[in-house]
Amino acid sequence: MIEITDTAQTYFKRLIEQQDEEALALRISVNHAGTPGANCDLQFCPQGQNMPDDHVVEFNGFNLFVARASAPWLEKAQIDF
Repeated sequence: MIEITDTAQTYFKRLIEQQDEEALALRISVNHAGTPGANCDLQFCPQGQNMPDDHVVEFNGFNLFVARASAPWLEKAQIDF
């Protein structure tokens, strides 16, 4: 599954803490997967707004929801700051 470096985790945790919303998470999906125009969409995900079939990856201080259809495209992916 996708890896988020410690530096990026700290950054995301700080961003989430700055928002005025409880239990805020992140959600990632891949648009146009398998094409030259593929891109990742990383957004805040308010509690209850994730899709029922999302994979949940727990990090220290936040959860990352990974869109099920995007999971194979994010295998061995890394987010770093």
